[in-house]
Amino acid sequence: MAMSRDKIARLLVEARNVTNHQDYVIIGSLSVLGAFENPPDAMTVSIDVDLYPKNDSSRASDVAQAVGENSWFEKEFGYYADAVSPALPALPDGWADRLMKVDFESGVTAWFLDLLAAEIQAGKVRDLPAELSAALSKCSGRDIDLDEPIVGDVVI
Repeated sequence: MAMSRDKIARLLVEARNVTNHQDYVIIGSLSVLGAFENPPDAMTVSIDVDLYPKNDSSRASDVAQAVGENSWFEKEFGYYADAVSPALPALPDGWADRLMKVDFESGVTAWFLDLLAAEIQAGKVRDLPAELSAALSKCSGRDIDLDEPIVGDVVI
């Protein structure tokens, strides 16, 4: 099952019902959906959406409790929210400037941070599965060589 922007929108509506917040930061592999509306399926196979409310990250655990792993939402739709903190990942300088805003018709907004690009920037490209590297190469228009570290900024 490939994740999509529509599925994330459905999850964010439920998150809004819990927190009364409309803006959510999405990090991790599914944040590629901020840069690409329809990336290759290999890039969107995760069923957990790493997120936190943009203006009150302390409410992330409330979201995860309501629509997280083993919740009614996961049982019904097959994916779930995973609470994260903005302090959790090692973010590159200027990370907030890299957020990609996507407004949904339902009134919720996702702010996607493509940490996949940050991992590549940090030279962790060898940790990516071969099919994910191939999909990334296809989307970015760049050859991603698993045996060579990538130096410099990567913008996807």
